[in-house]
Amino acid sequence: MKLQLSFFAGLIALSAASPAFAGSPEDYDRWEQKLRHRVSALHVYPLGADKGAMGDVLVGFRIGRDGKPADIVIRQSSGRAIFDTAAVRLVAGLGKLGPVPASRGAVDQVTLKLSYGDPATLAEAKQVARTTADERAANERRNRLIVSEARELASRR
Repeated sequence: MKLQLSFFAGLIALSAASPAFAGSPEDYDRWEQKLRHRVSALHVYPLGADKGAMGDVLVGFRIGRDGKPADIVIRQSSGRAIFDTAAVRLVAGLGKLGPVPASRGAVDQVTLKLSYGDPATLAEAKQVARTTADERAANERRNRLIVSEARELASRR
């Protein structure tokens, strides 16, 4: 199974290619937060890039047995070697992430979309993405609660 992650200005909007996740949502949330934190810390506008240059890179990798990114490849180039190289270095530098907990090891391919652009614009975009991610997480928690309550009501009947 593949998991696609979209990083805009170093932040993630997660969407699974398949809803086959099972397990603890809290474990998955912790794993996702660890990934968010590491990408945010490593995602920078590369030195030497032309001022004002922009580009998106799709970089893919699998999570190795040791929990680290392996087999890193550019799935779609930004058209600028400096951004493509920065994306590969970022993924290589993520360190040990471990398997995606809620997938019970079913996720073995990950694709990240890394956006590069003017650092001033990216700082503003980070705030928007952070707010969106917080809203998504709150919606997911509410949805889990609604499903849990519906199951409880159904079991009483």
